[in-house]
Amino acid sequence: MPAENSPSDGQHSLTMHPRDLRISDFGYDLPQERIALYPTEFREQARMLEYRGGSILDRSFGDLPDALPEGVHLVLNNTRVVPARLRWPLPNGSMIEFLLLEPDLATHGEGEGVTWWCMIGNNRAWKSGVLDLVLPTGNLHLERGQSKDGQWQVHFGWQPNPDAGPDSPQTLEELLDLVGEVPLPPYLQRSSESLDRERYQTTYAKERGAVAAPTAGLHLTPLLLEQIKQKGGLTTEVTLHVGAGTFQPVKASQMAEHTMHTERISIRTEALEALYRSQGPVYAVGTTSLRLLESLYWAAVRIHLNSNNTDSINSKTTLPRVHQWDPYDLPSTDLSARDALGILLEFAQRNQCSELSGRTGLMLAPPYKVRMAQGLITNFHQPQSTLLLLVAALVGKDWRNIYQHALDKGYRFLSYGDGSLLHF
Repeated sequence: MPAENSPSDGQHSLTMHPRDLRISDFGYDLPQERIALYPTEFREQARMLEYRGGSILDRSFGDLPDALPEGVHLVLNNTRVVPARLRWPLPNGSMIEFLLLEPDLATHGEGEGVTWWCMIGNNRAWKSGVLDLVLPTGNLHLERGQSKDGQWQVHFGWQPNPDAGPDSPQTLEELLDLVGEVPLPPYLQRSSESLDRERYQTTYAKERGAVAAPTAGLHLTPLLLEQIKQKGGLTTEVTLHVGAGTFQPVKASQMAEHTMHTERISIRTEALEALYRSQGPVYAVGTTSLRLLESLYWAAVRIHLNSNNTDSINSKTTLPRVHQWDPYDLPSTDLSARDALGILLEFAQRNQCSELSGRTGLMLAPPYKVRMAQGLITNFHQPQSTLLLLVAALVGKDWRNIYQHALDKGYRFLSYGDGSLLHF
């Protein structure tokens, strides 16, 4: 496991609580022209800044198999981006827009259709709360339910047109794939195009549910992953469905006033077993993979702390929820990464689960100490963002040197930009 990291800024001590951090201390000047609006022609052509112990090396992602340590165990987030932006004309001629954020699991399986929590553009034009749209391929019935924090519960019912032909969408999922748009990050300031269907998706994406891509993985190809395996590396897939909250700006001056977004996580027991047996260093591909790994650790801590309350633990079939400040507020523990994985495997066995799932609102910020990984592959993140706080927790005050080097050397930033390999 890595040693305790340095503070993120000279004025921050290791005993400082992240609640007291000022987000203004994690800003830098990002010119608009440095934001990559499109990906490189080929995934592995993206540039890769390698950081190790204060030194920086300029490489490309084609060099990744040689840059990773021997016996590396890569953890990949296999979430799949849903074409979640929908635009439909209303009978009165105006347009209504939906951004599907997350399925409402509480209503899953109740009746026909599906229910999602959505952001609704031009909601005022939707007068009755019930909307029937006649499309060439079928009829779409929408019912608007309750609202919460600017989001709406919307039930979608889809009745396909039997005369539309065999290739017409038969399910709502197929309809989304046909007419939905890729929900690109707002800072790209452009509409999605045909290339985004492929390139705003990792090559190993499987589990539908994200509205934003785990962008570090966009640089990896099947050939690169095969080359890593040929050099003795391993890969394990986990799932964190990236939500729109990943782009949520930090509006508070101090982090104590910022509420971290929550996301759904899951891991199959065979993935837990692979990590438990692993002998090599663990490297997370993307901040979402790292956030999931560290969330697993704190879920295990919660199970461990409640081990005397077996009735409470045995009644659960999902992981304990991981809260924003858990690492900083829960009682101290000397659990190792292997201990935590063992607790989770025993938890799954006791509950006869082939997969563990839950929710995490974990914030990783200085002076956080990483428990479950020794390295991270990640893109370059927005100023004054929680993702930049995560990087600062890993590399300490050197985050400024890394980002300044990237700016000086012409690296491309954010989702479609270049990336970095951080050893810590």
